[in-house]
Amino acid sequence: MEWPDVVKKHKSMVAKLEKEIKGYGYGDENQTISTDGQLCAWLVAQLRQAKKRLFNIIETLYGLHLESRLDKLAEELRDAVDVFSDEIKARHLRCRPSPLLEELVRHDDQIIEGIKFLNTELEKLYDRMMAGLKQPYDGRRDQEMWQAIKTQLLALRDQLEDVVRLFKERDAICNIKPLSLQKTYEMMRKRFELFR
Repeated sequence: MEWPDVVKKHKSMVAKLEKEIKGYGYGDENQTISTDGQLCAWLVAQLRQAKKRLFNIIETLYGLHLESRLDKLAEELRDAVDVFSDEIKARHLRCRPSPLLEELVRHDDQIIEGIKFLNTELEKLYDRMMAGLKQPYDGRRDQEMWQAIKTQLLALRDQLEDVVRLFKERDAICNIKPLSLQKTYEMMRKRFELFR
């Protein structure tokens, strides 16, 4: 399927992506390279925000000597965000306009939505934690709050893992050689399914 056909078929999705990535498209090699570079820059910036939010959570806990409440979950998530950001920065694109453009657009959309969700939820988590810390001490309520925050951090770790998997699939789609594309894509999907 050619790029104009993909735009017609997925008009709302492409329009949504264009709001985040200026000049979004895979019409030719130059546009593909530009889109990929802008998408990666956007992701790194969003991951930087996530890392700052996690740093604020960790710093607050250490400042109040409550770091043991989250069993290093926030630090592990921050490290995973950092590693993913480094992977994006270090990758090498051998991108050519892919015949799997629909899959590429779907992956871009899911990656962007996943990172936005991660940042939104981290902000909510920090606000919840701060609101709970401002309340007078109540052992039962505090225990429930910390358990809910741990559960949310675990869910966000899973969310980040899904985004990383999608990004690796996207990277594979961009770099598939034209020979037997559909078969290669199906094999790649099966390989990434093993990591779920």
